[in-house]
Amino acid sequence: MPTDADCETAPPTKPSKLRAWLELLRVPNLFTVPGDPIVGFLLASTASSKFLSLTAVIPAVVAALCLYCAGLVSNDLFDLAEDRRDRPERPLPSGRISIPAARLATVLLFIAGIVAAFLAGERTGLLACALAALILVYNGGFKRVRLVGPLTMGLCRGFSLLLGASVFASGPTTPVVLAAAGGLTLYILSVTLIAAKETSGKPAGRIAWLSCLVCMVWFACLATMAPIQETGTPVLTMVLPIVATIWVGRWCMVLAKETQPVVVSMGVGRLIQGLLLIQASLCSIVMWPGLWVAAACVAALPAAVILGRRFYAS
Repeated sequence: MPTDADCETAPPTKPSKLRAWLELLRVPNLFTVPGDPIVGFLLASTASSKFLSLTAVIPAVVAALCLYCAGLVSNDLFDLAEDRRDRPERPLPSGRISIPAARLATVLLFIAGIVAAFLAGERTGLLACALAALILVYNGGFKRVRLVGPLTMGLCRGFSLLLGASVFASGPTTPVVLAAAGGLTLYILSVTLIAAKETSGKPAGRIAWLSCLVCMVWFACLATMAPIQETGTPVLTMVLPIVATIWVGRWCMVLAKETQPVVVSMGVGRLIQGLLLIQASLCSIVMWPGLWVAAACVAALPAAVILGRRFYAS
């Protein structure tokens, strides 16, 4: 996925420790994380007779953020030898963040994520444990296995959505929730496949259109499901998926032909940031409070894009 921060030549003054951590945690991507469990929570609520306010999903959101950050730091720890050779400007190989500090942060983030999940309930806690295991097996070697790696990465985001749905007793197994989690899994799988071409010097070609195809099929499937028809707002339920698909398609077109790593990196980052529009589309299914969450997702997109110009996204 997207690369590289321009820090190879140190300035006379000491580089910012805060900037190093923001690079390590891929700050542009963090905007896309809370939406996963919130989408799961909102979609599960359409099939539940029990009303819960959005505050009920806060522990799941905290868990998703902590586990996501733990995955990012542990990823760079596993890739340290490779980064020392190929990406020496990154925070760990450059020494801007010490290895012991990164290891400690990884352990604390995993623990915090699992504890926060159990605060939301036993189901959420067990799902968080499964998500943590997926993260570790991905970083530990699965990511180098063709197709298995991208699928595992996709499952990590799918499980993040299920964290929010699990606040409800039947949430993780509700058909509309499973469809949303499956679509998210396939979308991230497609983006991961595209990102694998980043440093190859060759255009992604037809594979670049996978993300756009996933969006179209995903939204079409969701549109046929009863909970959407019963609770949705027709205009936004139609407009937001179209906007999200256009955003994804625009960058798929670029990535299909582009060979420059910097541009490919930016394009993959835009596909990741496009999750905010996808999440807004899914939130719009639920009239209240989904519309407010959808508006927040759309409002966060410019900030993610701006930060994406200063920090690499993966």
